[in-house]
Formats: sequence, C-alpha cells, structure tokens
Amino acid sequence: MGGKTKNTETDEELAFYEALIKEDEEFQSIVADRLKNKKLYDNPPVNNNPTRFTTTDLKVGPNDLESISSYAKNIKTILTPYAEPRPNEAKVVISALKQNNPNLLQPVLKTIDIHKTAVSKLLAIEVPRDAQVIHLRLANSLANQISNLEKMANILNDPELALSIAESYPVTASNFFWATENINLYFSNHGITFPEDEKLILYFNLD
Repeated sequence: MGGKTKNTETDEELAFYEALIKEDEEFQSIVADRLKNKKLYDNPPVNNNPTRFTTTDLKVGPNDLESISSYAKNIKTILTPYAEPRPNEAKVVISALKQNNPNLLQPVLKTIDIHKTAVSKLLAIEVPRDAQVIHLRLANSLANQISNLEKMANILNDPELALSIAESYPVTASNFFWATENINLYFSNHGITFPEDEKLILYFNLD
C-alpha cells in the first residue's frame, strides 16, 4: 500500500530541484536588486574581526570543590536564557531579505543582546584554574556568534555577505553547543551534579 512507481519518484525529484533552482534564481534577483538600489537601514555595527579572548581576560580562582560548585551555579545562571526556544536566525534573515522588511530582524537583534550579556557575565565570574580552556571556548564561541549575527542582521545593506554567513551559520553555531558539552563534562568529572528539577536543558538552532 502507498507504493510509488519509479516515474512518480522521478517526477517528484524533478519538481523538488526545479523549486530549488527557482528559489536560487529568486535570491540572485533579490540580491542584485538590493545592491543596485542600496538602501541603508539602521542595524548594529558589524564587527568584521570577532573578539578573541585569552586567559588574561579571565578572573582565575582555585580548583577546590567549593570554587567549582560556585562556578557551576554561575554558569547555570548565565546560560539560563538559552533554555528558551528562539527562531532560526538564518531563516529570519532570509525572510527579511525576501520581504525587504528590517522589522523582521528583531529576533536576530535579540539573540545578539543575549549573547553579549552572556559574554559579559562569563568574563566577570571567577573561573577555576583547570576550567580556563573550556571557559574560553564557551566565551569565544559566543563572540564568534555575535560577529556572525551582526553580519546577518545587516542583510538589507550587504545581502551577499549576510547570505554567505547565513549558509554557514549552523556549522559555527555548533561550536557553542560543543562548548556547553565540554562544560558539562568538566562538572561531571568533578562530581558536580544538579537535582533533576534544577537541571538546565539548553535550546540550540543547528538545523
């Protein structure tokens, strides 16, 4: 039941690829039009070279259990906003480009603010000496996301660059995911666990 003939499958595949080609042509036309009739919008300043933090930017503390437990609580507080689902930023900027509507970029601007707040707090807390590397990985992954999102939020002014960033965005976003995984492993290795009702489940846009 419900089987398809080979011809039906081929027809569906052709229709799928034709839709992709049509969409690609549409984007090329939109981008060309934006570049030809450049209209500047008020977007965040673009940081072409994302900040790269080093150990000199951290407040380093001891490795005793009390310090690590305090660090775990601070990390949980800082990452709590990431438990809330967010729109897929790449899809948001493409929709804004299609509709030529800067108001549609608000979710991206909100995510930029969330990232900036998190980075600021990550640099303000005391970090156990043996957590410096993983802590920097977390902070730098967010700094890279900020730079990428600022470029994407500038899509109505520089559509070519913004679209190129949007295409690779899921790959760079995964760096944040793996950074949080490393933090979790660090806590596990030091015997730090949270009760089931206090565990934090983070939301990631990786698709």
